[in-house]
Amino acid sequence: PRSTRKESSAASDVYKRQLPSRPRVITASDDDLVKIWSAKYGNVEGTLEGHSAEVRSVAVSADGRRIITGSEDKTVKIWDGHVHEELMTLRGHTSSLLHVFLSLDGTSLLSCAEDNTVKVWRFIGRDHKKADFMGQLTGAARREQLIKIFLLQLHQRAWVS
Repeated sequence: PRSTRKESSAASDVYKRQLPSRPRVITASDDDLVKIWSAKYGNVEGTLEGHSAEVRSVAVSADGRRIITGSEDKTVKIWDGHVHEELMTLRGHTSSLLHVFLSLDGTSLLSCAEDNTVKVWRFIGRDHKKADFMGQLTGAARREQLIKIFLLQLHQRAWVS
């Protein structure tokens, strides 16, 4: 065990997300791990290992096939939600990640970091096994404002195309 790792004891250290396709709960905490639990039986069905620091945010695709995680290690990871394997790592942030968001159609990803940068990523191909960096929003505006701008633009784009 690393000496810099703190033990998770408070419920506020755990992030929970319900998988839409089946009764599962995903937890992520400061032990660098993401766990997938059966909501019905309470047992761990899978553990996602790969981050080197606290996992601070989790997003799940509408069909449950992709799990997105953001960590203090400055990376975003995309996981297969069924076989629990890492598909890719997105790098580019210079500070810890705070939030990850997935568009409703599952084609775009938003990652927000402590340095007030919001990066936009787009998945490529039908299998979404690659992602392109589309750009970033920075500045004095608060992260929440940047997120609202992104979501509004994404909503408008969905109606136009």
